[in-house]
Amino acid sequence: MEKVGAACLLGAIAAEARMVILAEGYATAASVRQATSDQIPVMVAFDAGNLLAVAQILRRDFPDLHLLFAADDDYLLEQRFIERLHEDFKVTADIALNGVEHDVAGEDGTSVLVTASWQNDARGVAYIEADVRCGRQIRTLKFENAGISCAKAAAHAVGNASVVWPRFAKRDGQKWTDFNDLHVEQSLDAVREQILAAMEKAAPPPSLARPALALVKSPPPSGTEAAPPSSEGAGGASAEGAGEKRKKPRKEY
Repeated sequence: MEKVGAACLLGAIAAEARMVILAEGYATAASVRQATSDQIPVMVAFDAGNLLAVAQILRRDFPDLHLLFAADDDYLLEQRFIERLHEDFKVTADIALNGVEHDVAGEDGTSVLVTASWQNDARGVAYIEADVRCGRQIRTLKFENAGISCAKAAAHAVGNASVVWPRFAKRDGQKWTDFNDLHVEQSLDAVREQILAAMEKAAPPPSLARPALALVKSPPPSGTEAAPPSSEGAGGASAEGAGEKRKKPRKEY
């Protein structure tokens, strides 16, 4: 099966639908759908790199639908940087991410020159860029938060879209990155609180009014970012004005 554009839909997209949620993994999508009491369809894209292709298909078929990306927060960039330096160059020394060249020794005594710093991509997502030199070897390494970066890029490309990622009370370096992790490590109520807050900020369906769902208090919702209308595709409407006017008959999945 060709992976690009391949997806799995949990629920159905009815003609009157105003929103679809996109997630990377099946477990994440299942937790998010359960958090909405199975009222909102959730599309599984299977990985971060496939989010754009799936979003473009949804935008083509549903021009007025708001797309909410329930992104993974692949936040352990420094840990990945440290592990890569040790794996490739046997470097165990701490390297400051300050853009200054550091001359450190590998475990075998070989001199390794490392220059690393924090950068921001086009959507404002932080990543680590490093230049590593050892003898004749010269490598440029990049460590990205793929979950948030790909979700924001896809949201910007299709328009009428927004992004939310999980906010944990305390992670302490644990590899908890998605809403299924939040479900398991904290509670379904924590997932519900954060997802509904993002939905209400973007395009609140009347059927999901907060009083009707009797929510339990949980940690503050993670930051959300609404994408501007796209000049490239069929999205067009801002998050605040999405879904009011139908331009053509919509497909029903």
